[in-house]
Amino acid sequence: MEEVRELADRGVVEVTLLGQTVNSYGKRLAPNRKIGLHHLLYELNKIRGLERIRFITSHPRFMTPDLIDAMADLEKVCEYLHLPFQSGSDAVLRRMLRTYTVEHYRGVIARSRARIRNFAVATDVIVGFSGETDQEFAETYRLMEEIRFQGAFIFKYSRRPGTRAAKMPDDVPEEVKKERNRILLELQERLSGEIYRERVGAVEEVLVEGPSRNDPSRLTGRNRANQIVVFPGRPAQGLEGRLVRVRVTSATPLTLIGERLEAAGAEKAPEQNRFVPLKDLLLSIEL
Repeated sequence: MEEVRELADRGVVEVTLLGQTVNSYGKRLAPNRKIGLHHLLYELNKIRGLERIRFITSHPRFMTPDLIDAMADLEKVCEYLHLPFQSGSDAVLRRMLRTYTVEHYRGVIARSRARIRNFAVATDVIVGFSGETDQEFAETYRLMEEIRFQGAFIFKYSRRPGTRAAKMPDDVPEEVKKERNRILLELQERLSGEIYRERVGAVEEVLVEGPSRNDPSRLTGRNRANQIVVFPGRPAQGLEGRLVRVRVTSATPLTLIGERLEAAGAEKAPEQNRFVPLKDLLLSIEL
């Protein structure tokens, strides 16, 4: 909390709480006290000058109702969740020692969507884990179709020395892994395209990061759902570090494209109009 206050005093408007299974934060923080990530979010939400709070990466087992309520109730906590499921097969999850079931994962997503307005979710998936059958892969495909993630990082399994999995047979042929990876990438591209196109016509709050790498005549930033948004503009306009409103006019599976609304009150600058370089703007605080 002290670190975030210092950042906010310097003009930082967004922080990301970063940790492996970050939503298990607080388990051993104080003797005889039950502290969770949701307690921290409620306190950070009070910090003057801070506009956005994110956290990554979460584990399905620690997505408690209290944490979901905090995401729903706190205006500074973004409605975006990165929640890896890794496989849609309970048998594979057991071999991975993931400690949850597909039904539990479905329940977390259902509760989040019921409570959190404009809820957005992305995930991680591994194909070709030890012993993965065609049927087990098909269950992963069906779960992705069912939940409709806005984005997914999809990986082919590869053995890592020193892990428990390294003692298991890496028995899915490389060509099969490549084909399953391709199938899921194509599925996710279709789903992302549909989800992003649903935003066309909407007005998005965008935190401007700087010029687009692909087109210097456009600026780029992210909305609260962590989607990239580009719109006409140049660095000389001094919009970096500001929250602006952008109406979406078109979309690709990776990007929203729009036009900035320039009416009075359409922009929100960091407190005291202080400019913060991009490298300092999106600082991550490791938990």
